[in-house]
Amino acid sequence: MKIHTKITTLATAAGLTLAAGSASAAVSVVNSLGFKANSTTLSASFDTTGATKIVVFLTGEHGFNNTSGQVNDVTFDGVSLTRVVDRNPVASGTDTLYGDIWYMDAPASGNLTLSASVSSRGSWTAFAISGAAAGVGDSGFSGSDTRSLDLTTGANSLVLAAFNLGGSGNSASMNGVSPDAPNLSTTYTTMVNSSWDGHMTAGGSVVAAGTNSFSFTGGNATGGFVTGIEILDAVPEPSTTALLGLGGLALILRRRK
Repeated sequence: MKIHTKITTLATAAGLTLAAGSASAAVSVVNSLGFKANSTTLSASFDTTGATKIVVFLTGEHGFNNTSGQVNDVTFDGVSLTRVVDRNPVASGTDTLYGDIWYMDAPASGNLTLSASVSSRGSWTAFAISGAAAGVGDSGFSGSDTRSLDLTTGANSLVLAAFNLGGSGNSASMNGVSPDAPNLSTTYTTMVNSSWDGHMTAGGSVVAAGTNSFSFTGGNATGGFVTGIEILDAVPEPSTTALLGLGGLALILRRRK
């Protein structure tokens, strides 16, 4: 049973597509979906038209104080996605959320069924991405009570990160949370929220290669952590060495004329 869904976006109205003028327009988000369910099965239709990759963020409760909260499987059109980040609940009074990231390359195209089987009720944000290379770049999760995550990324890739907040008991709230990611040329946010778990995602094209920190501000960091994933461009910009090689080839051909 779907009990609450709240989505806030700071992108264009056309499905969270990255704005023109970003470092690379090739890899971009073409559709997104936020969903919360008061059950152990999440299922909804998701349009992947034009997408080369699906990325799904999931968070949920600890399993009613026994830290057994877990994502069992995520499928699209009956085919399982690949788990790239697996963050289980911590045995403490506050850090009681699971937090996963799953992805699929070359998904079937159309408005098809996206499903997740979880051991304790939860929520997801799903992204349909175009222009993405197979696989992923850097990914991971932060420590407890933390608002930022360091990822070592290349330039012109797409980073998606989530601030996951369960709080203590039923005190979760994403109100007032915003991304603070200076190394992203363009940002958007999607929020899924309730009194017992939630997450905010943010993303955009990476401006500079290297170890970059992707952060969030606001909200109560108690029980919170950040998960993140780098999506690589299927057509990366030519390297300096490649450009020099092309220049030398052009010079040789010119001399032969």
